Amino acid sequence: MIERSGRNSMRAGDRAPDKMRAVKAGVVLLAVLFLFGYGSMPVRIRRVGVQGVQYMTRDAVVKIADVESGAMIGPADVRRIEMTLRRHPAFASVSVSRGLTGILHVRVRERIPVAWLVDRDCAVAEDGCILPHVRRKKAGWINLSGFTPAGGRICEVGMIKDAILAEATAKSEVFSGGGVWRRSSAGAPGWEWNAGGKKVQMTFPVERDGFVRLARFRRAYPEAFAQARLIDVRYAERVVVKR
Repeated sequence: MIERSGRNSMRAGDRAPDKMRAVKAGVVLLAVLFLFGYGSMPVRIRRVGVQGVQYMTRDAVVKIADVESGAMIGPADVRRIEMTLRRHPAFASVSVSRGLTGILHVRVRERIPVAWLVDRDCAVAEDGCILPHVRRKKAGWINLSGFTPAGGRICEVGMIKDAILAEATAKSEVFSGGGVWRRSSAGAPGWEWNAGGKKVQMTFPVERDGFVRLARFRRAYPEAFAQARLIDVRYAERVVVKR
């Protein structure tokens, strides 16, 4: 009798872990079903949380997303909101998701302005995307002009990077900077740098040798340099001056 009772006790003990595993599996299944149901049903949005903005305000992002407090948002609406934000030039990437507590999470990565478009009175990003929402020029941005955008972009992205590097060279070699880099409208890409009351015609990409010759000409012929209005340094070993 004692031995039989011991066997029954061991069998009951063996069944205990199985019951625990079954309970855990059931809890996991319920959680999965809950999340699936939550993910497929509209949820009332109490608040929109925005992360990653620097040049655009939270309210501006919410306005672009076109989401009102109390709106019922389903999976299709989340995708629509995400696509709407991605089409805006301000954002390089966008992620939108719904929280369990009725918060719509919007995470963005903004395009960073690197230059100022004088013709449009707004900023432009390094990838050539025009940023019409950035209307205040920041100190240190170069001035660009003379471009013909297509689809909200400057196609000649390389010229933006070239002008940034050239401006740094100009500050160390000739002027204090702060001029306007204008894309030449004649033929192949080139630069007309308007600085210090003068127009300096330069190649694209800008060669440091052009600045060296310009600085040498300024030191050797200060009066001619002062009176010059157009200086051409596109030709090797020469400086062409027009008054």
